[in-house]
Amino acid sequence: MFNAVKEENEVYSFDFGYSGRIEHTITVILPRSHEFLYANLLGVEEVETQANRVSVLFEKVSHEAEQFDFGIYFSDKGVKLLKNAESSFRNGQYGDAEEAYKDAVDFYSQVSTLYNRNKDEFLSELQEKATECKTLAEEERIERNTQLAEEKFDEAMAAFNSKDYKSAKALFMEAQSKYNSVNDSAKASECQDYIDECTHYVGQAQKRADAEALFNEGVTYFQQEQYEEAKAKFEEALTIFTELGDEEKIEECKEQIASCEEAGKGSCLGTVMISLIVMWGSVMCWKKD
Repeated sequence: MFNAVKEENEVYSFDFGYSGRIEHTITVILPRSHEFLYANLLGVEEVETQANRVSVLFEKVSHEAEQFDFGIYFSDKGVKLLKNAESSFRNGQYGDAEEAYKDAVDFYSQVSTLYNRNKDEFLSELQEKATECKTLAEEERIERNTQLAEEKFDEAMAAFNSKDYKSAKALFMEAQSKYNSVNDSAKASECQDYIDECTHYVGQAQKRADAEALFNEGVTYFQQEQYEEAKAKFEEALTIFTELGDEEKIEECKEQIASCEEAGKGSCLGTVMISLIVMWGSVMCWKKD
């Protein structure tokens, strides 16, 4: 009696039974690309592989009316996993190969026994291959990230030497991240030194831009004869240029402040003269009356 094929965790099996006083010889041909895992109830006489198909031979001579039974287990999952692992390994895709070998270990671990194989030794071999792939993948990652770090560092140095400190800082940070990923603490520290320098220069540039803006506002107020407002802007600009140590701009701010004070005095004198003239006119009109 033949029972239907069952499947569990991608392992297929079926049972066969027959009664009678005869010599039984049965050959089971598995589906293409499937491997024979093991059989139960009856020993296997021979396993043969031809054209990517496996044939399993069972024999038994019955001298009395007894049951002729056997069960057979087979699958294509392990074959596919090992094929993918070996292909990935040959192509240098060690991460993919590691995952395939680990999946193969998990798959074969669930199988109770393996025909013509020492299961423990076989699983140990697969685990060793997975470990080898992991080591090679890590070496490849370190080499790749080191190369990327060096490329980013060279780009950062070019920007730094061109005084493009904002771009240089971003590139040094990218390079530092890559150096940290490969545990190159010396190069990561060197990147940090440059990052600190870039931060300083970017801050200085922003301060200078702020000071220049204040100075220009002062010029605008001066041209509008708003001397007090102009003086206030020049004094704010002076404070920042003093922090920056820009002697030329310091002197320029001081000159502008002095000009505001001088112009302010002239403006006040003119206002006094106008007031006196108005008062004199008022007095003369009073005398005539």
